[in-house]
Amino acid sequence: ENGYDVRTEQGSKKAWEHLKDFKPDIVTVSMEKGSAAQWSVMQQVNKDKEYQQKLEERRKADGPVLDFIADVMRWQSECRGLWVIEQSAGALSWDQPQLLSTLQLPFAGDVFLDMCTQGLMDPEGGELLKRKTRLRTNSRMIRDRFLFERCDVHHEGSGEHMVPPHKPISGGARAPDGSYVQLSEWASRYTPLFAEN
Repeated sequence: ENGYDVRTEQGSKKAWEHLKDFKPDIVTVSMEKGSAAQWSVMQQVNKDKEYQQKLEERRKADGPVLDFIADVMRWQSECRGLWVIEQSAGALSWDQPQLLSTLQLPFAGDVFLDMCTQGLMDPEGGELLKRKTRLRTNSRMIRDRFLFERCDVHHEGSGEHMVPPHKPISGGARAPDGSYVQLSEWASRYTPLFAEN
């Protein structure tokens, strides 16, 4: 992360300069926590007009971010590089035209996984957290790597190998540093196992 705010012309320009100078082999992106595009469909059931207006304002603010992501993935494909977009499987952004257009890029495809298979746990109690995640990538190797990483609850184990059951992603918990975090925020982070893979 380089701190470029791609919602602004200056931030977008600096990010492009960095990308073109660095010429990465792989580009990985994920929407910022709390962006309107990341909000799940379940949150749309709120019919409050003020809420809906705020959501629409945030969607408009996220438009340049989605434009930037689509442009970078297109550029990376033209450079014959790899790219990955990672977000919650239920994120509204997947249905936005910018991200839908990335499916038309050469070799693009999706794979779904559950982050509990990647060691996502409540930081305080150690219970597994099941966060359904979607990866869109032009790398078949990445898709194949995560193809069977769906939770079938067998990884909870039995007997002496019993792993704590899944905990709903709601409320909060104490993080390892002693701070209090919302579990939804904690669950949006990459686990060491996921980052390693």
